[in-house]
Amino acid sequence: MSNIKNNIIKFQLYFCSLKFIPSFITVYILSFFELIYNFYNNILKNSKNEEVESLIKNVKNDIVKKNSRRKIVVITGGISGIGRETVISLAKANYIIYIGDNVKEDEIKEIQLILRKESENDDIYIENIDLSKINTINTFVKKIKNNCKKIDILICNAGIMNTPYMTDEKGFEMQTSVNYLGHYKLIELLINNIKDSKGRIIILSSVVHYQVSNIDFEAFKSKEKYRRLGNYALSKVCLTMLMKELYENYSSSGVQVYSVHPGVVRTPLYKYDFFSNTFVKFFPIALKSPKEGSLTTVYLALEKCENLSNGEYYFDCEVVPHNPLIDNKEVRSQLIEYTKNLFL
Repeated sequence: MSNIKNNIIKFQLYFCSLKFIPSFITVYILSFFELIYNFYNNILKNSKNEEVESLIKNVKNDIVKKNSRRKIVVITGGISGIGRETVISLAKANYIIYIGDNVKEDEIKEIQLILRKESENDDIYIENIDLSKINTINTFVKKIKNNCKKIDILICNAGIMNTPYMTDEKGFEMQTSVNYLGHYKLIELLINNIKDSKGRIIILSSVVHYQVSNIDFEAFKSKEKYRRLGNYALSKVCLTMLMKELYENYSSSGVQVYSVHPGVVRTPLYKYDFFSNTFVKFFPIALKSPKEGSLTTVYLALEKCENLSNGEYYFDCEVVPHNPLIDNKEVRSQLIEYTKNLFL
């Protein structure tokens, strides 16, 4: 890990340990330190882009030369932002891509054509999914299983952030529903297909998971306890805990599981936050592009497993410390037991 990255993370973890600071202020502090890191890298043009582009070419060449089976990728939220760039890169590596996104049926063909043309790969397929609705998850999984017996890579990329208080059909706060519960259900339904291929699960988390010190289960539903950025951070710490739990349960079966912080990226994710959205528009040099935000996910999807650390949290293609709460087995067990008992 570079010295500047190491120091940035130390500062972030330190401020997260100061419990008297409100959660939304802590989130802004975390982002501030990372904006400094991004500005430094953008000025010096430090990027993992060349390394990942080389990896894409090497994987594609290996598939062609060895006449290898093309790997199958399932990704949520793959038609815009970081997800779109991830799809383009993995399609260029000659992988077969199935995208699950909340998209209108009459738009699917046009979006598919654009993605196929840009990646020069005709094997990109889009299906509708709304991660806050169990019936659409079930329908999506049924379609995937009809086409694929094995899944090599599942990328849990879709997410929402800082939304006004909304609930899903079961009464759960929407960020909890889309970011965590929907992906939990999707993984549960596809895990055997992933086990059959000794595949990989890549879960997008966020640096904001650092600021969560406990799992408040009431905040999953309670409007009174709802905090826009606080619930976003809660959903991301739940996802990182899920990553660790999946690693402990399935790594012996050959499954690899990774969690990713993509960075502070110029995407529409900030549309509900006036301050952040304004900053994204007028200070782009302090943020990553969606392409740069996708690099760690692409790296984890393509790199040989012997060069990766299973069950770890990655940032800029390197293992970095996660929130110490992730290693608390008692809290993790409570979270998983709570989720299982929802009978999603």
